[in-house]
Amino acid sequence: MTVKILPLLTILLLPAALALAAPAEKTPAPAGDAEALFQQARTALHAEGGPADPGQVFALMKKAAEQGHAEAEAGLGYLYSVGIGTEKDDAQAVVWFRKGAEKGSLKGQFNLGRMIANGRGTAKDLKDGFRWMQQAAEKGLPEAVYAVGDAFFFGKFGQKRDPKQAYPWMLKAAEGGLAAAQNAVGVMLRDGLGVPGDRKAAEQWLRKAVAQGDIKAVSNLGHLLYTQPGDRAAKIEALKWLFVANRSGDVLARKTIEEILPKTPEAEVAEARRLAAEVGQK
Repeated sequence: MTVKILPLLTILLLPAALALAAPAEKTPAPAGDAEALFQQARTALHAEGGPADPGQVFALMKKAAEQGHAEAEAGLGYLYSVGIGTEKDDAQAVVWFRKGAEKGSLKGQFNLGRMIANGRGTAKDLKDGFRWMQQAAEKGLPEAVYAVGDAFFFGKFGQKRDPKQAYPWMLKAAEGGLAAAQNAVGVMLRDGLGVPGDRKAAEQWLRKAVAQGDIKAVSNLGHLLYTQPGDRAAKIEALKWLFVANRSGDVLARKTIEEILPKTPEAEVAEARRLAAEVGQK
């Protein structure tokens, strides 16, 4: 199985279903067409290699936002929050996230909640921040669903640590295709955290996350395979994934490798290294 290992998952602040590159030529949107302006802005923002003209992205998004387009308002908040096409300004980011959030933008609600909960650009308020994040989660935004599950699992944002309450949220996000959630569900099933242990189901979820390039899942899959009964091939595959994760700097993988290498036959180690070297190759 060939898997392309990607950088650690980061939560995108703009809608996920965006075009990756703008056409070579495109007719400018009418000045009053907020939806068309928004589409041009996000297409340019997500052009392959990054936006060619960040200032233009900001100008288009701002025009659409000023016409009351909810997703453009949330998008403008994002641009302010990271400083694309303008100086970074958390206070303005909060203003525009709130405008979008109040009109129903799930991205706006989620990111407004994160800003409030972390005290960025506004007074820190864990309760109100979590309320906004949960509102987006209840409407199905995958990254918000994951964040709520993560909050319950680790006891973040003023919530009591409760793996049992965290699991349904994590599962929902995992079923929505979020790699980080798939990894979390795999670990919870592996270790029986908030749900009865099920190593077979854990392996299935970890493999789904691995297929998306989640390094933590790569490490966790290697650890799972090595610590369960299996034949020589299973041990080699386990070591392969641990080598891949270690290559990306995963600490757990490094420690596990240090522990198991002395008791692993040299031929198996060599084969695992060969297979690991192939991962990510086209």
